Amino acid sequence: MNIHMVRAMVCGIGLLVLPGLHGQESSSTPVPEETPTGLHRFSFGAAVAGYPFNPLHNVTDTFTDTTPSVPADYSITTSNNYLRIGIGPIVAFSVTRKISLVGQLFYHRLDYTQVTQITQGALSEGITANSRATFWDVPATVRYRGLRESGVWSHLYFVAGGAFRDTTSIRSNTLINFPNGTNSTSTAPIEPSIRTVGGGVIGAGMRFVDDFGIKVEPELRYTRWVGRTYDAESTRSSLNQIELDLALTF
Repeated sequence: MNIHMVRAMVCGIGLLVLPGLHGQESSSTPVPEETPTGLHRFSFGAAVAGYPFNPLHNVTDTFTDTTPSVPADYSITTSNNYLRIGIGPIVAFSVTRKISLVGQLFYHRLDYTQVTQITQGALSEGITANSRATFWDVPATVRYRGLRESGVWSHLYFVAGGAFRDTTSIRSNTLINFPNGTNSTSTAPIEPSIRTVGGGVIGAGMRFVDDFGIKVEPELRYTRWVGRTYDAESTRSSLNQIELDLALTF
């Protein structure tokens, strides 16, 4: 994990704890929340996730193909943009007063451009591939809260579990410029290396409940993917994902 990710995690923890440090309890003797029963065990709402880091870990790939009689030099680079927020629903089920099961669905997307330059002697060929894809992230976690019955630590919770990502709605356009000055285009989708990939999740957050039972939950979460969605030439997905989430449930 690089220094930028560490800094983001430290800042995220600070943002989570800050509301509690400045908040005041509604009474001098807070009453612990009762264990929910029946349908009250379920909570539904919406969440927004912020992604401070690029989901692609692009590299420059250069090599020489010595198979033909005239060696061919390849230079491949990738640049990309991505949606820095994800949105989606959240559902939680309270097993006990301190333990709950949480499932979420986040929508976000990215687009990238991969440029390949092939030089063979005095001849040059260029390939420019543009592609866009939608990510559906589904984290499922177990949440534990209630280190204390009152004060700041009563709002703190920890999460651990798993997640999977599905890649859909792939749109691509590839332009090939041949050495003789002609070109060709293709709209065939550029398939990712893995369409569906899993990962492990850990995180921490703060839970605040008002008098109407509305819950506001800022959370810092880290996901380690077990594989790369994109892993070809210069286009490579990052295995590490840090996100800052904000959920509102009822």
